[in-house]
Amino acid sequence: MAARRSAADKSAAENPGVSRGRTRIATLALVGAVVIGALAAGTAAQAQTKIRVGKAQAQTFAFIPADVGAETGLFKQRGLDLEIASFAGDARLLQALAADAIDIA
Repeated sequence: MAARRSAADKSAAENPGVSRGRTRIATLALVGAVVIGALAAGTAAQAQTKIRVGKAQAQTFAFIPADVGAETGLFKQRGLDLEIASFAGDARLLQALAADAIDIA
């Protein structure tokens, strides 16, 4: 008996870029949450908290809030030391995440 495929399964099979778009949206939401959390903190922490962010490519649109916050010093004002690293693609980014070399991908 042939199993029925849902419309979502058919759509994902026909268009593999759909899951990549969802991953980018999720990444953007995560970076946005970090930025909002950093800005919402009322006072700067006494010790700098280091957060290591990894990007698959150097110029990724999803990480613009992190880049702007790091360049303007918004994170430092709130006690966060943001370290941004660029990798040569998704595979190396995931290797760094698995090796605990970065905190956020």
